Amino acid sequence: MGRNKIPIEKIQNPRNRQATFTKRKNGLFKKAIELSILCDSEIALIIVNPNQKIYQYSTTDMAELLAKYQNRVEAPHLVLNNLDVWPLPALQHVTF
Repeated sequence: MGRNKIPIEKIQNPRNRQATFTKRKNGLFKKAIELSILCDSEIALIIVNPNQKIYQYSTTDMAELLAKYQNRVEAPHLVLNNLDVWPLPALQHVTF
């Protein structure tokens, strides 16, 4: 049985939205952990839900990792936000 694609837009039903948030948050954490292990990368991931609850994952101390980022912010790096990649088909043209 295949999975149905859902349109990428706000989910109106609060219960479905919360369930989707939880599943996708867990998937994002899993991908971050896998990326850090497979590629020996330092990762800092912060998620703030609509109720302002904060979830975080980092491969090392979060404060140290964020300080390292702030000290190197002038170095060339890729910075994206939703306006840069929306609609999603535009993501195909972005090199990460």
